[in-house]
Amino acid sequence: MRILSTMHFAMAALAMLVAPAQAAEFWQGPLIDVHSQVDQRTDLKTIVPLLDKAGVAQVVLSARFKQPSSDVIGLAQRHPERIIPAAKTKTRAFTKNSGGFPRIFKKELRSHDFGAMAEIIMWHAAKKGVGAGKAAMDPDDGRLQPFLKAARKKGWPFLAHIEFAAMDWDKERYMKKFEAFLAANRDVPVGLIHMGQLKAADAARFLPLHANLFFITSHSNPITIKASRLPWTRMFSGQELAPRWRKLVLAYPERFVLAFDNVFHFHWEKKFLPQVKVWRRALAALPDAVAHALAHGNAERLWKLPPAALSRQR
Repeated sequence: MRILSTMHFAMAALAMLVAPAQAAEFWQGPLIDVHSQVDQRTDLKTIVPLLDKAGVAQVVLSARFKQPSSDVIGLAQRHPERIIPAAKTKTRAFTKNSGGFPRIFKKELRSHDFGAMAEIIMWHAAKKGVGAGKAAMDPDDGRLQPFLKAARKKGWPFLAHIEFAAMDWDKERYMKKFEAFLAANRDVPVGLIHMGQLKAADAARFLPLHANLFFITSHSNPITIKASRLPWTRMFSGQELAPRWRKLVLAYPERFVLAFDNVFHFHWEKKFLPQVKVWRRALAALPDAVAHALAHGNAERLWKLPPAALSRQR
């Protein structure tokens, strides 16, 4: 992970003084979604047209539930400039710690030259009605080592799925172990999916202490929050970034990465484009350099992607 240099801090400070990225209501630049998924009911033929409509240049995509990785790989082979296939990590062998792990994950890695690795479920509250059960493992659990090894070998970020707000009484203990995990793996970029369900005060404490940590914005916008009673991070106040989060994004522009995390078919069908609209409005209110970093620049650096370009049909 590149540690922010004095020049980067200076650029961030300068960005706070310059005019917003666009005078237009909606930001017009390209987007990269660093984490979305497809389930067995997702119509894969609709993915690229939806990306075109949204102006999303690339998506890091993984398979979910009974959807095989081979289908995602096939989609990526048909659209190599748009789809970055991610190795599947969510298996019963992993969550149940059965004898099939890590053999199944290693077999997955051998099956294709993936461009990324999907999120690692470390602490996940049960989600009624969608078949997503509870999973909990401490950051020092040995099952995480095969994923860390793969991240180091491939040069991939490690995406941690941790729902701190859902932990209640166990949050502080787990947070200390997570900070030890970050300190022990300083050479690996670690992204917190869904902002870790953290509040701005917690992020403000983490950011200066752990240079390998970055925040992934999925599920932190009004569209997701309105549709769910779950304690997602509230990055927005109305249609704008909340003041505390805006301050952090401006101070640490290299540490926030855009993602939507479409999980189920109905996310793609009903929630993807409205979320893009919300984020394009928020990006338009940021300084140009910060908007580009959050929208696609940080993804290009962390996943070693080519420069993003606007999709063909917008």
